[in-house]
Amino acid sequence: MTCPNCAADLPSGAKFCTACGASVPQTPPPDGQLPQTPPQQPPVFSRPMADNPFIEKSSPLTTGQYLLMFILTVIPVVNIIMAFVWAFGSADPSKRSFGRALLILFVILVLLLIFSSLAGVSLLSDLFYW
Repeated sequence: MTCPNCAADLPSGAKFCTACGASVPQTPPPDGQLPQTPPQQPPVFSRPMADNPFIEKSSPLTTGQYLLMFILTVIPVVNIIMAFVWAFGSADPSKRSFGRALLILFVILVLLLIFSSLAGVSLLSDLFYW
C-alpha cells in the first residue's frame, strides 16, 4: 500500500500516511468480502455492582455515632485503645478507615514530639554550655 500524496510505503489498513500525514482512502477488500474482525469479548464488569458479593454492604454512620467516636477520641487513654479497636476489629469500613487514620495521626504526632524535644534539648544544652 502506498500513499497517494507522497508515494511512501504504508502498512496495510493505515488511515493516514506516516510520512506526510495525508488521509489514505480505504479500498474495499477484493470480491466484495468484508474484513473479518475478531469476536468481541463481553465487558469485565457485566454484573451490576450491587450484586457483587465482594463489596461489603454497610449502612452509613449516623450523626450520633460520629459524635460518640469524636468524644471517645478526646479521652486520653481510651482514644488509643479505641483507635486500635476501630482500625483492626471493626467490620464497618467507615470506622475502620477512621481508626487507621487516627493511628497514622498518632504516629505523626509522636514523631513530631520526639523531634521537637530533641531540638529543645540541644538548644538548652547550647544555652547552658556557654
